[in-house]
Amino acid sequence: MVSENPWLQAFEYLQNAEVLLLLTGAGMSADSGIPTYRGEDGSWGRWEKEFNKHITELMTPQFIQENPVYMWKKFSRGLAHLKTVEPHLGYHILWQWIQKFDYQYFIITSNVDGQFQKAGFSPQQVYEVHGASGYLQCATPCWDKVWQEDYSIYAEVNLDEMNLPQCPNCGKLVRPNVYIFQDKTFVPTRVRAQKNRLEDFLTIHQNKKIVVLEIGAGAVVKTIRHWTNRLIRDYQAQVIRINPNAGDAHIVEPHLSLIDTGLKALQKLNEFVIH
Repeated sequence: MVSENPWLQAFEYLQNAEVLLLLTGAGMSADSGIPTYRGEDGSWGRWEKEFNKHITELMTPQFIQENPVYMWKKFSRGLAHLKTVEPHLGYHILWQWIQKFDYQYFIITSNVDGQFQKAGFSPQQVYEVHGASGYLQCATPCWDKVWQEDYSIYAEVNLDEMNLPQCPNCGKLVRPNVYIFQDKTFVPTRVRAQKNRLEDFLTIHQNKKIVVLEIGAGAVVKTIRHWTNRLIRDYQAQVIRINPNAGDAHIVEPHLSLIDTGLKALQKLNEFVIH
């Protein structure tokens, strides 16, 4: 049985851990003001109303090819906005814990916003399962290269069919290296290298006491939950699941469920750490 106070129990898990795996979904970014996209009032909901189509028909390679100017305006404005977003206090709390408890750590995130790197975490310790904004690939694709580029500059350009970003290899359209719906053209070069580093990390630390801190990852996008389940099964990890929705926060004992937003939960846990 876990403690009657799950917050205290979570602190004890953290206090005894040697390895910390941070698994995050859209809920972690939401506290920085980055929309979770889902729901009628989210970015996807407004977009669906505009085109009277489901998001799974809009955020696709085919839709990009058919509406390149529209989509590139969307991509460039999105990156321009991301550049103005600062990581919320929760990221800095996590970094302080890593230093205080001397954790070995790795991050697995479905978010594409680069907030962990912006907060000072090592890019070598991050696995972005769906790719990342700020990186481009050929939309065809003609090769397996992924490159970093500040394409927010196109938000200030009067885009048309003639001045869209082009692949340096074949001259055709490029797109962000982000995994989208119905995506058979995503170039996995960068995320595959990240995953390989994660697998090496897990092999090195497999016999240590591992705690998974899963934050803001719902059950709809199953990628993060898949990793949580694998870490429980293969590495006997203890899990602290944080989600403001009771249903999404649920997890069986001895794992812990904390019902709150990522930022508020980290602030509450930090009260135990600093006292």
